[in-house]
Amino acid sequence: MGMAIGSVQPKAAQRRHPVKRHSMFPPVTSLAHNEPVAGKVFGYQVDRPGIAVTRRVVTTNREAWQDCLECPDFDSCNRLSAGTVLMEIAMRT
Repeated sequence: MGMAIGSVQPKAAQRRHPVKRHSMFPPVTSLAHNEPVAGKVFGYQVDRPGIAVTRRVVTTNREAWQDCLECPDFDSCNRLSAGTVLMEIAMRT
């Protein structure tokens, strides 16, 4: 059953966001060193001043995470983002 002409769509239908590759996670196929790398929500920094890694830090943008949780496309985006990262990890091994 369709919507009547002139009716207002529910908020969830109005807020549809396109699902973008790596929208939540940064790419992990090649790790950047000595600079922060971030997706919309998660990120990292690997400090490697010479031949040894001296520090690894994972970051989380809680405000962006809350925005994601409120998005009607969260489940689809989360699955696509996680699946993409898993495939990138599989390709590295």
